Amino acid sequence: MEYWLSQGPHEFYTTYAQNMIEREGLGEAETAAVLSTVSVAIFDAFVAVWDAKYHYWIARPSTMDPAINLYIPDPPYPSYPGGFAAACASGAGVLADIFPAVADDLHATAAEGAMLRAWCGIHYVLDNDVGLLIGGQTARAAIEFIRGDSMQLDE
Repeated sequence: MEYWLSQGPHEFYTTYAQNMIEREGLGEAETAAVLSTVSVAIFDAFVAVWDAKYHYWIARPSTMDPAINLYIPDPPYPSYPGGFAAACASGAGVLADIFPAVADDLHATAAEGAMLRAWCGIHYVLDNDVGLLIGGQTARAAIEFIRGDSMQLDE
């Protein structure tokens, strides 16, 4: 648990990407594409999550039951959906697509990072499940955009 508390999803998946880039010997252009796609997917996931948080306004578990003993302090914003989970899933989704040999490991880290927030008492499991879905969707959208498969906006 301390491992995930020492860094956020963006730092974790950026470092993971840098290690994979070095291992695979990618050039500058490929490195820029990998790192920018990971960052865009994570930040797009946060935009989607915060839009939903203030649409649904779901109270955190400790708000509903003040007797819950929290491992980390409650963030001062709504619970649903889980932003940490969405960031984990979006970072993992992009990297799993780019480096399929480590896809299982990446998806496992995303699930673990998401569940950490429920284990700490600051999220319901549903928050994390929906966060993982949002993150997966933003990862797919970022990958499609980079590959040129997405619908282009008219100028």
